[in-house]
Amino acid sequence: MRSTRILFADQQRAIARRDWEQALRLLDVSPDDLRNVRDSFDLADRLTVRALTLRAKGDRVAAENSARDALRLIAGELRKSSDYGEAWD
Repeated sequence: MRSTRILFADQQRAIARRDWEQALRLLDVSPDDLRNVRDSFDLADRLTVRALTLRAKGDRVAAENSARDALRLIAGELRKSSDYGEAWD
């Protein structure tokens, strides 16, 4: 896929149709214009959206697992930050 704009439009269309399987498949698509800028924060965002989509689909267990993975990743990134200690004080 070449454009993030097209990907977002496709995702919104799938969600509007309540086509959760398509919405989940589209989360794994990597548009050409973002390939070089994806990082752990992007992965955490995708895991969070995946959790919300799975919850909307009715798959509570998978939604909770995805949310846990996102939180684990976010916590790991925060630990790497020099401001981590101050964030929770």
